[in-house]
Amino acid sequence: MKKLKAFVLLVLLAAPVSFLHGRGLQLMLFGGINYHFPYGSVKDYILGENDFPVTPAHWPAIVGLSFGSYFKTFGIELEGRWTMPSSVLLEDPFDGDSVEVKTIQHLTLVLNIVIPFFRGAVRPYLLGGGGADIVFAKDATYQSNYGYEISIPAPTGKERIDPEAHAGGGIQVFFSKTLGIRLDVRYVWIFDKPKSVPSLQATGGLIVNF
Repeated sequence: MKKLKAFVLLVLLAAPVSFLHGRGLQLMLFGGINYHFPYGSVKDYILGENDFPVTPAHWPAIVGLSFGSYFKTFGIELEGRWTMPSSVLLEDPFDGDSVEVKTIQHLTLVLNIVIPFFRGAVRPYLLGGGGADIVFAKDATYQSNYGYEISIPAPTGKERIDPEAHAGGGIQVFFSKTLGIRLDVRYVWIFDKPKSVPSLQATGGLIVNF
């Protein structure tokens, strides 16, 4: 936990310095989708404690904001990504009971290194980065299809924050010196315990250069 807090602090301190020394500042507003792969296993089933051990694939929406600073051969970006809740149907693998629940909202803060291939109006790129994922949830109670009350406690303390890594690429297209659009696809790992949670994110948005 101390290492994670130190990393987040380093990100917040390093980003403004990189902006001041970069050759161009870039602001981006974006939105998209986040495909969460299924996670959990039937082997994790515990009667009365973990009756719904598998979370199926789901597609929550994403909105976000990023600030970037670009040098001759690479850029540094600080991003904030907000993942909205979505509905998923959980099923008991033994008695067939089911319950529809809302997934947890979470905020990602990540520092990326961006490697563009060209410096013209069309700029394909690769990126990699890391940061922290912070969940925002309250205790929730649902009623299952068989009429049982299902309580889902919210994560607390250090369970609310996990390290996260990003790897992907995309393309920037500029219509002028100041305005452009960007399409981005990346693979994301949330290093939760006991297992990592993978997802595939696709976003697009408006770029403003300063």
